Amino acid sequence: MKLFLPYLAMVLAALGSSTAKDESYKVLKFESTTKDYVSFKPSMASFGRAFSLCSWIRKLVDGSERTWFSYAASNAEHNELWLTDDGSYNRMFHKYDTGLRSQAGVKKGEWYHYCLCWDATSKTAEFYYNGKKTGSGTGTGSDRLYTNGHVVLGQDQDTIGGSFVSTQAFGGELQKLNMYSKKLSAAEVSQMYLAGRCSDTVEKSHSSRQLKWEDILKMPRSGKVYVVDSCGVEKLKKLEKELAAAEAKLKKTELELTGAKTSSAKLGTELKDTVANLGAMTSEMKKLEGALKDKGDLIDKVEADLVKAETKLSDTDKKLAETKKKLADTSSSLKNTEALLYVSSFYNKVVTDEILISHDFDWDKLGKFKGSEFTAGFLKYFKSYFENESKKTKTKAG
Repeated sequence: MKLFLPYLAMVLAALGSSTAKDESYKVLKFESTTKDYVSFKPSMASFGRAFSLCSWIRKLVDGSERTWFSYAASNAEHNELWLTDDGSYNRMFHKYDTGLRSQAGVKKGEWYHYCLCWDATSKTAEFYYNGKKTGSGTGTGSDRLYTNGHVVLGQDQDTIGGSFVSTQAFGGELQKLNMYSKKLSAAEVSQMYLAGRCSDTVEKSHSSRQLKWEDILKMPRSGKVYVVDSCGVEKLKKLEKELAAAEAKLKKTELELTGAKTSSAKLGTELKDTVANLGAMTSEMKKLEGALKDKGDLIDKVEADLVKAETKLSDTDKKLAETKKKLADTSSSLKNTEALLYVSSFYNKVVTDEILISHDFDWDKLGKFKGSEFTAGFLKYFKSYFENESKKTKTKAG
């Protein structure tokens, strides 16, 4: 906690200053004999038809009649108010009562907040434990608090201001006991409790606060009743816990930072490796791109060759079609010529230019046979010769 020592010293100085000046943080601590009490006669005129009595209480001694507040008046038959630290007795005008202990579970050694709120209009007294209503009692419209009485803190009054019994000695601690001249609402009581024992902002904000804790602390004390600064100690303990938590958080943060630095260095190394891997991958990608380009050029060449081959094949198909047509025409012409040669103009005649011209022959093969006689034997030879020529032509075309 070395980091926080200057800060702690400053806070301690501030705590000492504030608690010395502000009495509301003080606590009355009672021993448990009949001599240990606070007795005084306050002005109670403003509480006759309505009041709220609130305090922080700490029970430290066993017993069901340990009395922290009693109020008695000479013209009243019994105590006007009698309140014990475990809630066994919450009496007004000797009528109202509730089992606060059985309903709220007051625990020895623990601070709790208590409020008793009453007014004559509602005829109802309500009891609150730690900001929550735990019981109530109903009287009559004629009920009123006698205002000429005597208050004793730490004992029950069997006679006004005296006749104390040891089993009823309080022996506990009180803080911020205040009395208001109106019946506080449930919300106001809850707000008072939630503000906490070591904050008096809420209490002091009520203008109806007539009997004040800072005035009670100035009243004469009998026996062993001490004023202690409980809030300052508690604030210090709380502060120490907060400082310890802050230091633990700081150490955790330092460890996290160390871990973050280590992680950062590791990430830096991984980043360098990643960059190197990316460089290698980029080089490989360039090689692949070059290879793909070469393959692309080869594909383009093959496609161009295929186009050429397809063009050549198309030309060949055309030539073949033309050749087939010529063969068909030749065959047809041969058949016609063969039939023609059997007519009287040629049969048994010698082939001459005059005969060929007179019949408009354009078949050049007949020119080879000029001077020959068209007999049956010649025609047979001519036909055989023509068929052989046709076969040779087909073979060349194929």
